[in-house]
Amino acid sequence: MDVWRTDADGSNPLRLTDGKLDWYPVCSPDQAWVYYINWDDKKIYRVPLDGSGKAEAVITSPQDYLGGLSVSPDGKTLAAAVHKN
Repeated sequence: MDVWRTDADGSNPLRLTDGKLDWYPVCSPDQAWVYYINWDDKKIYRVPLDGSGKAEAVITSPQDYLGGLSVSPDGKTLAAAVHKN
């Protein structure tokens, strides 16, 4: 599943990622970035919301993620639920 963005009315769709397993997208508070989990390599990425650039890994150590992501209101902290053995 790849990540798309649209205008509020659903018009102007724009694909932001082209992965097969990109899940749990969340926007940064400043609406500059979309963060998501790539289940293929179990890393967290971000991609510009305006579609102007490529995705970049922000958490590169693979984890067993359990679900969604959350960005703090100031945009300085990213939270993710992980499973530790």
